[in-house]
Amino acid sequence: MIAALVFVIVAASTPVMGYAAAEEYQGRRFYTVFEGDWLFVFALLAGGASVWAAIRLASGALRRS
Repeated sequence: MIAALVFVIVAASTPVMGYAAAEEYQGRRFYTVFEGDWLFVFALLAGGASVWAAIRLASGALRRS
């Protein structure tokens, strides 16, 4: 359950960090491909993956108890 809680915290914070990175690097390019806004999209995907992992961990922990 502790790991599930950590994933929930990560899921809540990654979009915020991605938004801050997008604002900081707006208009700049990384490796001539990524702009700052892509950092926000990747952060949303990471947040979604963290929610999925938290649900899987919590349901596994609840089944074992």
